[in-house]
Amino acid sequence: MPPEDTIPDIDDITPPLEIPEAADPTMWILIGVALLILLIIAIVTMTRSPKLRSAKQAYNARKSALDKLHHLKENVTSTEPAQCALVSTEALKEYLFNYHDPASPYSTTAEITESLRKKDTDEATLEKIAELLTQADALKYARSDSDINARLPLVEAAIQFIRDDKSTPQSVEPSEEPESDQKAFT
Repeated sequence: MPPEDTIPDIDDITPPLEIPEAADPTMWILIGVALLILLIIAIVTMTRSPKLRSAKQAYNARKSALDKLHHLKENVTSTEPAQCALVSTEALKEYLFNYHDPASPYSTTAEITESLRKKDTDEATLEKIAELLTQADALKYARSDSDINARLPLVEAAIQFIRDDKSTPQSVEPSEEPESDQKAFT
């Protein structure tokens, strides 16, 4: 007689491995197209953003100087006299650097006036620049606290000078805003 084979229990039988069906290629194509559309929308949105558009605008030294001076004028009562003089001088020198004298941000009042005299700047403009920078120097190095009567006329005169000056920029105008040595005041 043949030996008896035992019948395996149903729990002991393992089913054969199932081979999964390949993913449908149209599904992968649809996912790829959807991602591509999202990427295009993101790029178009970023390039049309006004924030990015304004960053591409050219640097305008006249506008920058006037903005600083107008901000100072609004806060002139709460600004220390020396700080008022520093901001006024910085704005004037920024304007002069781009419209009159390339060496002006690094020069003293006497050096600026001498340099402008050599560049055949008209006398009225030269006198006004010298007057403004001298007033700023006097306010900057004054020992006592000056009242609003000394600060406000300086700021207003600087604003008026920049508005009225009809000079054209130097041949090489910076493409980016120059970095300031002074911290912005609040």
